[in-house]
Amino acid sequence: MIHIPNRIIKETICTSETIEKMTAFEETFFYRLWVNCDDYGRMDARPAILKAKLFPLKDRLTLKDVQSALNRLADIGCVRLYTVEQKPYLYLPSWTVHQRVRDSREKYPSPETGELLPQSAANSGESRPESNPIQSESNPNPIHIPDLCKEIIEYLNEKVGKAFKHTSKANQDLIKARLNDKYTLDDFKKIIDNKVAEWNHEPEPEKEDMRNFLRPETLFSAKHFESYLNSKPPTIAIPRRNNFMQRQYDDDFYKMLDEASITGKRGITP
Repeated sequence: MIHIPNRIIKETICTSETIEKMTAFEETFFYRLWVNCDDYGRMDARPAILKAKLFPLKDRLTLKDVQSALNRLADIGCVRLYTVEQKPYLYLPSWTVHQRVRDSREKYPSPETGELLPQSAANSGESRPESNPIQSESNPNPIHIPDLCKEIIEYLNEKVGKAFKHTSKANQDLIKARLNDKYTLDDFKKIIDNKVAEWNHEPEPEKEDMRNFLRPETLFSAKHFESYLNSKPPTIAIPRRNNFMQRQYDDDFYKMLDEASITGKRGITP
């Protein structure tokens, strides 16, 4: 059985502009989502399932009412909708800011394995919903995810000379997902260092330019993260002296240097 810890609703809901956009029913719907989502902030988004779990005693509530409230929460950015194998799911974007992932098993598939449904114009562009005024009683001082996203992306930009945006929703979702998987800031930096050392150079003739893959969607994906983290940094090969005359000259010079150190001679010049 998956243990879902109790949630604490903070007093800032009273002044939250995001909460203020909701009707009374939508606000109730939102709070009941928080106490019913799995430990990763995900849930089955089928209206019949939501009605059964969120409002088991509301016989007069219709599936249309449930779907309407869900769509409204998605419009204002409090919920993200996605599909996996044509089945609808939802997740709460600010979940990792306020909740601690306690269980290692995922009850519902990750958004990364499916397709995110488009948001409405009300939540398009670079705008982001404000932090949600709900947190776990077990984690009253959560890590500030946006700050971590900024530090990780800026570290990557510094290493590869690019300008990836830490405010990008796609980049933030990738980083949040890996943090949910219990990876740390040091893990992100280790992967960046390893792959920069391995890929950030001119490709050999007829070889693919791996510098194109020094990007968040490759480095931080669920598919590659574990293997990249455990890969060993490449060893730096010492260039061989291919010119025979130069090699002979060097060998003779060092031989003379050795003899001079034994006999005490001085003034040997190359």
